[in-house]
Amino acid sequence: MTEETAPWANLDRDELLALVSSLNDGLGLSLTAERKARLDEAILRARWQIATDRARAADQAAHEAFSRRMELLDRPFPRELTSKILAEEEAIKAADARARARAKRLNAKADRLWDELHPGWRNEVAS
Repeated sequence: MTEETAPWANLDRDELLALVSSLNDGLGLSLTAERKARLDEAILRARWQIATDRARAADQAAHEAFSRRMELLDRPFPRELTSKILAEEEAIKAADARARARAKRLNAKADRLWDELHPGWRNEVAS
């Protein structure tokens, strides 16, 4: 996909599930088994793409938090501001940890969706 985010990328989980459900339910009755399988695959690909886009954004947020922390530690500061800067550094450190945890969760979700989309790929790579 291009650098532009897909229109569904900003949907939260419930909105996305409602969209997927309405597509699946609304079109599922009139589709042949082959077309339904293709639709299910397209939905799964869209879910994977959304998860990948969100994981990429979370990775970028984690990198930005880390960069802010490094910039803060690199600059010289007067003795009277030490406690304020240390408090700021702790806040940035906590934001960095949260961003990294979110990125890890989203990357794991994208990996699970990829595995669901391509079930035998691990066996092919291993052999």
